Amino acid sequence: MDMRKMFGFLFGLMVSLWLGVSLALAQSGYPQPTATTLNDFAHLLNANDAAAITQLLTDLKNEHGIEGTVVILNSIHDYPTGDDTIEAFATHLFNTWGIGDKADHKGVLILLAAQDRKVRIELGTGYENQYNDEMQQIINEHMLPAFKQGDYGRGLYQGTRGVIATLTGIWPPDERPVQSGGGSNSPTPVTTASSSRERSDGRMGILIFGAFVVIVGYLILAHIFGWPVGNSRSDDDDDYHSWSSHSSSSRSSSSSSSSGSSFGGGRSSGGGASGSW
Repeated sequence: MDMRKMFGFLFGLMVSLWLGVSLALAQSGYPQPTATTLNDFAHLLNANDAAAITQLLTDLKNEHGIEGTVVILNSIHDYPTGDDTIEAFATHLFNTWGIGDKADHKGVLILLAAQDRKVRIELGTGYENQYNDEMQQIINEHMLPAFKQGDYGRGLYQGTRGVIATLTGIWPPDERPVQSGGGSNSPTPVTTASSSRERSDGRMGILIFGAFVVIVGYLILAHIFGWPVGNSRSDDDDDYHSWSSHSSSSRSSSSSSSSGSSFGGGRSSGGGASGSW
């Protein structure tokens, strides 16, 4: 009996350590993805531009098997990562999210930091440095002129089209709706309130995840040592059934909530290009 409890204690300790590592990863400082296509954390795009860019990236994945994502931030310095450059931030964000298929590492990240006035196209290791010059040309010719006018939607859309054409050899049709009155965004859409809201959302996510870790850890230890969970039941089988049902439900809920933002495990070694305006 003592050996059984000792084994249970060690098993519970191992699980707790694993959950602790998971929590540490969640606290890495980088934003958590909400989708595998477009993550507009700065809320710069209007609905039409967001839908058009999302469709481009969805087609890229479905028709060519390439995972691409566009990420929009106010500033890389809104996140406690220790990265001083957009290049370092992009590479680490790429690898933290795991953009692209882990079998070939052919993913692409387009990162815009509007308040920093910088943009980065980050390519997976599957491309190495093969397209660095082409990515620089796309930034210089298709993105920066629009960004200088405050038209982030046009710059990101045309830049995404250029990236897709370079990687696949096929130009996607230009289906972005014509914006009345010029650009889709004002020249200075960045606000401190948006940055504060993002930091607040990140802290709330960490708190929720921490509570989840505590609850799951207690349930595991309760099952091992027979601690009470909810209404006490004298039948061990009923207790086990209750635990199994809860665990299965938690896994199902977690899978459902993350299915829209799960990348393929790709990596980047820093290939791509950057620009500023």
